[in-house]
This record gives sequence, structure tokens and C-alpha cells, in this order.
Amino acid sequence: MDVVMPVYLNPAESGQVEPDLVESTRRCIRNLKEHADASPVIRIVENGGANLHDYPDILDETKWYLPWDTNQGIARAWNAGMNSCTSDVVLIVNNDCQVITDHWDSYAMEYFTAIRKCAMLFPNEQGVIWNSPEPRYFGAFFFVLRSAWEEVGGCAIPPNPGGQYEDTYLFRKLERAGYQAASSRLITVQHEGRKTIRRMPGWMEKIEENRQWYENLMKEMGDEDPEAVQKE
Repeated sequence: MDVVMPVYLNPAESGQVEPDLVESTRRCIRNLKEHADASPVIRIVENGGANLHDYPDILDETKWYLPWDTNQGIARAWNAGMNSCTSDVVLIVNNDCQVITDHWDSYAMEYFTAIRKCAMLFPNEQGVIWNSPEPRYFGAFFFVLRSAWEEVGGCAIPPNPGGQYEDTYLFRKLERAGYQAASSRLITVQHEGRKTIRRMPGWMEKIEENRQWYENLMKEMGDEDPEAVQKE
């Protein structure tokens, strides 16, 4: 299974890579491989400010690597990574998420096989109680059917590189196209929550502009109250 992993190791744009983000990336890749039944194909998009050639141990575990000189945002990184994929189902993951369940890849494929028109699968986040029968959107770690992603045109690109609602809008587009979402209690993930976006200069203004942009798109789709849409 292909794994698309955007990394942003210098979010403060200080010229210095932040060691905690490097260690999170190492742990993320190691846990994905150790807990999988089949070796995942790691595809990394470096979103500006670092070069993984300085970290050969990470690069050695990576099948495909795209370095960018500047931060182009998670939406563009998702699209670029997805364009390189060949597996039918792709895992998109933040580098601060640690899967702690064995057989996660096999469990995921069972859902896509069993549920008609399943295009999105979300894990169980450690420490979060979710009693609703509806799936809990979790943009930091989710599986997507590649053909469905391509059908809806991938992720819409907001005005700024900072995130906010890019995941929710994507999920809503897929639902409007007739696809199903599911959550799995069999796949558990620990989200370290490094909050890289909050280390970006001017991050509050950037995410607010993006939030408004995505809200307008969702309203055009008929979501009258985008704030009520379940999201991480």
C-alpha cells in the first residue's frame, strides 16, 4: 500500500530543522512498517525548509521523495504525493501520527472490500471516545480509494499554505460523489499533535483566510453550517 506523508521540518522558517519533528517522522515510518503485514511504500513530500538527504536513515526507508524549497501547503503535498501512487488504496498520514495496531493495512483493505463504494476510512484515535454511528473525520491519518480521489479532482488548493478544512472539504466532495466513509475500531493511532501549523509565521491569519475559503466552497455544495461538520 502506498503511504503519502507530507513533512514540514522547518515550520518556523528559521533556517533550522526542528529535532522533534525529525524524530516524529522516524517513529511514524518505523511504526507503519513494523505493524504492517506487507511493507508499505513510503512517499514523502518535504514541504520546504529541509532536505532529507541530511537524514539518510529516513531517506533509506522512503520509496519516493519530492523536496520543495518553499512551503506549498498540505493540500498541494497531498495532490503531489497521490499523483505518484499506484496502489488502489492509499494511506495519507501526518508525520506525527503513530499507528499502534498490528495488521493495520490488512484491516483497512477488508473495509474497502466489504463496504460498497467505500472511499474513505478513518482510524480509532487513542484517547478519543467516539460513540456516534457516523464516521469521525480525522485528517491526520486516513485511507482513500485512489480512483475516487481522482474522480473528484483531488484536494482543492486554498489561498495560503496553512491548513484548515482541506480535509473536510475533500471528504464532503467524496460523499457528494456517492462514496461512503467508515471508521475502524481495529486500527488505532496515537496522534502526537505537534501543531506545526502554529509554528508558521502569521499562522492565524493564514488559516483564517483558508477557513473562510473552504467554508464558501462547502456552502456552494449545500453545507449550510460548515462549522458543524465533524472534523479533527
